Amino acid sequence: MSGLVRMSTLTFSGPSNGWLLKADDQLFRTSDGGETWSPAGYPAGAHIQVLGFESSTVGFALGWLPGAPPGCNATAAAALCRQALYRTRDGGMTWVQILDRAGLGRPNIADDGTIFVIAVAEECRSRP
Repeated sequence: MSGLVRMSTLTFSGPSNGWLLKADDQLFRTSDGGETWSPAGYPAGAHIQVLGFESSTVGFALGWLPGAPPGCNATAAAALCRQALYRTRDGGMTWVQILDRAGLGRPNIADDGTIFVIAVAEECRSRP
């Protein structure tokens, strides 16, 4: 990867291991502090908004899926209706969806590796 890159997220789990999420939904990984970058995996069909890694192998991503479910309105807020939380255990090469629901907030990873996600209990529905 060279030249000007339009990125969405840049995160590191230490001085060497980092991940760059480009604005066009491409994910790259470095293991040498950013000297070189190589493609990583990406959750199929997702549009990742937040990315975080607790170690060089374990990370989480929160994003929305295209196509709002029945009952959601056609506004920008409809993206909340199809949010999903993903986990990787191989440094971002493969991702597994671990949660799919309306109203997920930004995930936070504590120092001990615990992940916290705020979820809104009310379902996303159109209101008359």
